Amino acid sequence: MTQIQFAGKIQNLILTAVFLAGWAGAALWLVTAQKSRPGVMFERRMKQGAPVAEKTLIRMWQQVEGLDRTWLPGRHVHLPGLVSHLVIMNAGLPIDLRAAAVVGGEEATLNALAREPADAHAWARLAMFRHLKRGPSREVVSALRLSIYAAPAMKSLVFWRIRMAGLCQAHWDAEFEGLVKRQIVLAQRISPRKLAATLADANMRMPDEDVLRAP
Repeated sequence: MTQIQFAGKIQNLILTAVFLAGWAGAALWLVTAQKSRPGVMFERRMKQGAPVAEKTLIRMWQQVEGLDRTWLPGRHVHLPGLVSHLVIMNAGLPIDLRAAAVVGGEEATLNALAREPADAHAWARLAMFRHLKRGPSREVVSALRLSIYAAPAMKSLVFWRIRMAGLCQAHWDAEFEGLVKRQIVLAQRISPRKLAATLADANMRMPDEDVLRAP
């Protein structure tokens, strides 16, 4: 075999490897897209405020199982945690099913955040799962802290964060206290009445006026 023939064979092997890798990547993307499609459509309906029947919720919980462990990253990895959260919040579902969603939801959310960490809602869900499993703790505060870091001005989370933080006051540090105060300032600008109710639920007092007037 001449040197030219040998180089040609190496080139053919490289091209074949590239082709097979591309084909495998495309097949993996297709399988992931097909598996995640029902969950993606379900999330869209939820954002539109569509009601969800309990049977539909259970079926969706089963369909999105394992998406947090797929090879490809993307929004779909957060679907198991999201649906687990909805299962937990549905009082009409069996208690054993909701308890299983707490355990599975925490694991799925941790898996998803390891791959897609910039999701404030996912960090908030992790805080909820941890609180439901073990009560107030530094772990809950840590998840809340990262939720605030990810999206400090997210209006859909600000009141919930304040309420959850109030349940964990014994585990605050000085830095987290400052984060909570800034959340309160934001909440005051959004709805003073809702803030007052939230602070009452969380057994927290309204900050001094100079804090609320902070820029």
